[in-house]
Amino acid sequence: MLAGGNPAPGRVVDLYRYNDREQRWRLIWVKLTGKTGAVTFTVHPYVTRRYELVFRGNSTLAAATSGAATVTVEGTVPKRTTALSISAAPASIASGHRTAITGVLTVSGKPVRHRIVALYRYDTTSKKWVRVAVELTGPSGGVRFVREPSSTAAFELMYAGGPVLTAAHSAQATVTVTG
Repeated sequence: MLAGGNPAPGRVVDLYRYNDREQRWRLIWVKLTGKTGAVTFTVHPYVTRRYELVFRGNSTLAAATSGAATVTVEGTVPKRTTALSISAAPASIASGHRTAITGVLTVSGKPVRHRIVALYRYDTTSKKWVRVAVELTGPSGGVRFVREPSSTAAFELMYAGGPVLTAAHSAQATVTVTG
């Protein structure tokens, strides 16, 4: 970045990536310019992405936005296999009490954070699995759903997958309701 033809070190520059699903630019990284006024961002997209740099300006320098730069990814990246655990605690409850259905999303035993996991309950009337709640995995890849079933119920967790991760489906966890 230059100001009046001279390097502008120590200036904050934002890197934005265009999110096709949300149809808007999302801030993904912030860095300071170096001694020469330059800033470098290294990205590793799995699919073709558009990026732009933004300097918000200050009391002496005007705001500026670069043109969009497209990083084209050719071919397909093999997806990594995910696993999704499930447990219910307690697995047996009295009517009117709660249970916690928990699970952990992993890849090669390592937690996967910030992914949407859905809780499904088996509907004995329709003989179908029905989505009843969704949660975002936390820093340790975990999700937690607190439920108060009125009768014995079977639950499953599901992760839909994404550009680099396979979908995952847990085993069943049954919560027995007595009384």
